[in-house]
Amino acid sequence: ANTAVFDWNETCVNGNPDLPAIKLYNTDVPGIELAFEHSYQTRRMEPKTDRSGTAVIIGNGNTATSALAACVESPAIGHVIVVARHPKKNTALKPLAERYLPSERPITIVGMDHAVEALRHADMAVNTIPGLAADSIAEALETSNANMGGTLLDVVYDPRPTKLMQAWRQREGTAIGGEEMLLYQAMVQVWLMTGIWNNDPPSGMIDQDRTARLEQAMRIALEEAL
Repeated sequence: ANTAVFDWNETCVNGNPDLPAIKLYNTDVPGIELAFEHSYQTRRMEPKTDRSGTAVIIGNGNTATSALAACVESPAIGHVIVVARHPKKNTALKPLAERYLPSERPITIVGMDHAVEALRHADMAVNTIPGLAADSIAEALETSNANMGGTLLDVVYDPRPTKLMQAWRQREGTAIGGEEMLLYQAMVQVWLMTGIWNNDPPSGMIDQDRTARLEQAMRIALEEAL
C-alpha cells in the first residue's frame, strides 16, 4: 500500500468509536494501467483484447509486483516474462500470475542476459529497476538488431529520458517516462482522498470533464516539480 484513507463512517479495528477505520490502497497499479491507456489513446491505438500479448517486467522488487498486477488486469496480456538480476527473489510473483492469468504458461522468470530476447516479443514492457541499473540493457539494445514493436514504461523519471527509453525509441518502439505513472497514481490518490472513488475497484464514478481539468493542472505542477 502507498495510500492511507481515513474512513470516519466505520470504526477502527479495535472498536474505538473515536478513531476512524483506515483503508489502504496501492495506486501504483492503476497508475501503470492509466499511463499505458493514455499512450494508446494519444496514438489512437487499439490494444489487443484476447490475451494473446506478452508483457515484460524488468526487475522483481515491490514495483515489479505492482507492474505484474497491472499486466494481469490488462485484457491484452496472457504471458508475462520477468527479467531480474536475482531471479529467485520475490517468490510472490509466480503465484500471483498463476492465479489471475488464464493461460497454460502465465509467467517466465529469467536472468538479465535474456533481456533483449524477451523485450523483442513484448507488447508491453515495464522497467522497475532504479537509477541507472537498466543502462546495460539499453547498451545491449543499441548493439542488437532487434526492433521493439511494443510500448515501454520506464518508471525512472530522473534522468529524462533514460538511456533505456532512448534505445527503445531508436529501435522503433514507443517509450513512456516514469512521470506518467507518477501523475496517474497521484490522480488516483486525489480521487480516493476526496471520496470520488469510494471503493476498490472504482465503479465509473469519475466525471470526464473534471478528470481532464485535474489531469491538466497536476501535469503542469508535475512538470514544474521535475
